[in-house]
Amino acid sequence: MRKSILAALLTTNLMAASAATVSPDELLIARCKAIPQLSLDGLLPLSPEHAANELESQLLPLFNINQQLDYFRLLVSNDKNNQLLQCQLHLADLLDNLLTASELSQLLDSLAQSSMPATRALGERLDNLRHNRMSPNDKAKLHTAQAAVKHALTNSQMHLEVPNQQCRITRNKPSGSIDSQIARYLLQQHNADCRAQVWQAFQKRSAGRTRQALDEIQHLRQSQAAANGWPDYASFRLKDDILSSPSLVMEFLNSQTHNIGVAPWDIGRQLKVLPKAAFESLTPYTLIALLTPAFEQLGLSYDKPQPQIYRFWYQGRLLGQVHLAQDNHLQAYTLEKPVTGRQFGTVLLMLPANIVSQRQLNRAVEQLADAIATLSFSQPYFLSDSKDGISDIGRRWLSLWLMSQLEQVLPHPKDSRLALATRYAKQLAVFRAKLALMLSRHAGQSSVSLQAPAWFEAGFGYPWANSAEAAFGFTALAQTGPEYYLPMWHQALADIIMKQTECCQSPAKVYQALLINEPLHTLPQVLTEQLHLPADPVIIIGRMKDNE
Repeated sequence: MRKSILAALLTTNLMAASAATVSPDELLIARCKAIPQLSLDGLLPLSPEHAANELESQLLPLFNINQQLDYFRLLVSNDKNNQLLQCQLHLADLLDNLLTASELSQLLDSLAQSSMPATRALGERLDNLRHNRMSPNDKAKLHTAQAAVKHALTNSQMHLEVPNQQCRITRNKPSGSIDSQIARYLLQQHNADCRAQVWQAFQKRSAGRTRQALDEIQHLRQSQAAANGWPDYASFRLKDDILSSPSLVMEFLNSQTHNIGVAPWDIGRQLKVLPKAAFESLTPYTLIALLTPAFEQLGLSYDKPQPQIYRFWYQGRLLGQVHLAQDNHLQAYTLEKPVTGRQFGTVLLMLPANIVSQRQLNRAVEQLADAIATLSFSQPYFLSDSKDGISDIGRRWLSLWLMSQLEQVLPHPKDSRLALATRYAKQLAVFRAKLALMLSRHAGQSSVSLQAPAWFEAGFGYPWANSAEAAFGFTALAQTGPEYYLPMWHQALADIIMKQTECCQSPAKVYQALLINEPLHTLPQVLTEQLHLPADPVIIIGRMKDNE
């Protein structure tokens, strides 16, 4: 089902008589190889708007293919996966050549003079990409180190250093992943000290193999920050965020810290004793039908050219289509991002045949909101983007609002298991975000080792003297770094906007401001001008504390 959708999409985009007889992955590889070198020749004499449109004609095929490669690599064999990876590297090289072209500075100066906000936004995004790029050699080192960290964390052949011999796990006949083995052990082990030792050993399971790679990643990032005139990587990465400094991010994380009184090594046992919540299953088609009145409140409508295709419209304007596919892995994949005047959006929404729990329902609504948010935001250029994460905040707000509307027609009893699991996941994310933030600064491991135990106990109510070692048990240091906090920040802002919607704002106006956002307003503009909320980060953090 998933392959057939992408095959149809690729076939319509490839003008070849034999396209229908070629496999989808081969079509994608062929299109990838056919992308020519990007060229700025001939753009400089043009007006800013004309130059931007000509540049978009070159860039759009590259970005479309790259987006589809990300999805399609999940479906193919290792051999084809390697070919698709080579395509991604080829596309990255094409973009890198553009960012290092001698003519780019002059083009960016021209785009900055445009009277069109979207054209100026395109120039700003290209300039940001140029300043954030690494040399090919450093990029290769970074990707190699990141791959080493990921491999170490997913390797099931690992040794857990547990001080107490009686607490060690017997793995003579391993079954399932190491994660599932640890989960079973923690549920079955009656000795609380053993549970703590094994969970803590699991968090630092790959420290020996990841330390060198993480040191290399931090060195490369610190060098990048220094080259751009910043004292540390955290300050460099946060400079354009509303929380524009490590101290502001830490203030926000402290505001989100709440003692749940459950140790991570005991969370499974705590969840197990809570009662299961009753839930009446429903299909994805029923879910969308139940939400139709909510869509109409926002100015959205849809038709169905085929049973599994939903074509969405906003106030009579076509946004794009959602292909509904059956899969227990709930996810929304963007196959084509909407670009005004060039292409409508196409999203593949994977949902199970039957939604059988509150957790699945929440996830299904989140992914449906993600699909609609993707179709809603359309600008003249692929790289045009709403600033300050507005679109992600809007997606999270839309999920909250759709769920609130659904609860009016489909009430369910409170799921205490899900509530506790959600609180636990949040505190674990807050703790990890603090580690990622501080280790991205010059403070170093020794300073974090002194602070981490207090951070851990503040969130869970239990001590862990060596809690800084948890930094080796997740991928944030290798991947997102100091911006690990962003999903929590966006969710907290969405919560505030949701409360504003409930009391004082039209949902249609909020949707238009956050997700349509044709003028590309910044987040401070949207908060103050459209939603009548303060834009000062300190005031916002204070409001978040009041909402807890």
